[in-house]
Amino acid sequence: MQYVVVGHCAQFTVRFPDGRPGRQMLFKGQPVPPTATQAEIDHHLSVGLIRAVAGQEATEPPLQQPVTTVDPVAEQPPAGAPEQDAAEAEVEAPASASEAAAEPDAEPDPAGDGDTKWEAALNKARQLHEQQKAPDGRYSPLVLGAWLTLHGYDRAAVEKAEKDDLLALVNNLSK
Repeated sequence: MQYVVVGHCAQFTVRFPDGRPGRQMLFKGQPVPPTATQAEIDHHLSVGLIRAVAGQEATEPPLQQPVTTVDPVAEQPPAGAPEQDAAEAEVEAPASASEAAAEPDAEPDPAGDGDTKWEAALNKARQLHEQQKAPDGRYSPLVLGAWLTLHGYDRAAVEKAEKDDLLALVNNLSK
């Protein structure tokens, strides 16, 4: 079975030509490498970051996004070197809240009141995003899920997830 990334990005295990393990960041539209473990595939499927595709669709060229491979050995600073502060590290700028808001949401709730709660949670998540903050355990699962959708996760997947799982995803993204 072949898979393609449908979320903003996903990270997978790879092997370098010399046999060392590493991590590879794939972006939306890129096929999942054959070196990905079944545990990684199951996890990314459960949170809606990848989906199964037919053979030809998975081999289409990526959407002009670079593949970022992290070599854990090469990335380590020399012994005695000062550690680089996270603020000094080169990081891709996150999409603005207005760009994230332009993406269509999932189907509205037929009852109507669930969608109102979702909009309120989404507004709170946008405020946190604009302040460059991440929600913590004090926020409701709805706000955690809304914040994750602003960062590329599928709304249907985050609505089904437990609060502890959502909080773990938020913590991983905000590091």
